[in-house]
Amino acid sequence: MILLILSGRRIPSVFALILILALTFISSFSYASKKSFGPEYSSLKFGTLSYNDRFKIYRSAKLGKDGLEDLKSYLKRKKMPFPKTIIYMNKGGYKFPFYFALEEHFKSNDYGYDFFHSFGPGRTYVDGYNPYQAKSDIDKEGQLGRKARKHFSYEDDGVDGGVENFKKVLEMVLDEENQPVLFHCWGGRHRTGMIAMAIRYIQGGNWVGKKKYESWGMRLNAAEYEYYKYNKALYRKDNIKFIREFVKEPFFQNLKNQYSSLLVDERNF
Repeated sequence: MILLILSGRRIPSVFALILILALTFISSFSYASKKSFGPEYSSLKFGTLSYNDRFKIYRSAKLGKDGLEDLKSYLKRKKMPFPKTIIYMNKGGYKFPFYFALEEHFKSNDYGYDFFHSFGPGRTYVDGYNPYQAKSDIDKEGQLGRKARKHFSYEDDGVDGGVENFKKVLEMVLDEENQPVLFHCWGGRHRTGMIAMAIRYIQGGNWVGKKKYESWGMRLNAAEYEYYKYNKALYRKDNIKFIREFVKEPFFQNLKNQYSSLLVDERNF
């Protein structure tokens, strides 16, 4: 009979096997838990929030023509589908020296995706601090360059990026007709981070359990810690405070009841 020596004692093979399997499981679980935080593909700040037959939800930083090609190559390597819908939530990228939003608009036909953005139909701009306290009127900031003004126009609609826009973007991300969907802002940190946190709160479970992490003087649950892992240098406490308030809304509770069991990741790593 095979024996395992542990702390000077002999353990029969059946118990040794159980012990080895248990230690292996714990080690794998710990590794998987660590892998769940932070970008899967760091150059694009790309991550996956849900992946199953019905809902494939991605996040990233700005793309532009080079980022789109990089994303296509990465997803092909991983045997994951390219997004059918891309949603951009910031106000830059429409004029010199940054044209990535324009590039994503012009490349949408080549790649076969629907592109929603801050100056297009549906206007998806979201305040980057706290949408409850949005103050910017992006139509008065001269964000559109000469080329962009040939395709988009300003609107006299007052303050942009409030909580109603945040809700609209979240509903677009969760719309089954838009799958696979990718949402992003400029750096993939603040606006993207808030939408991602909202999705993690919908998923619930360990994402919103005990606040066992700490950063910048705040105790964080796993959903909030993931936000930090995408955003160590430009961490905004206002983003986390917004989400903690937002998830109390009946609107959010309805989304949670509808989608919590659907937003799972069924990939085999």
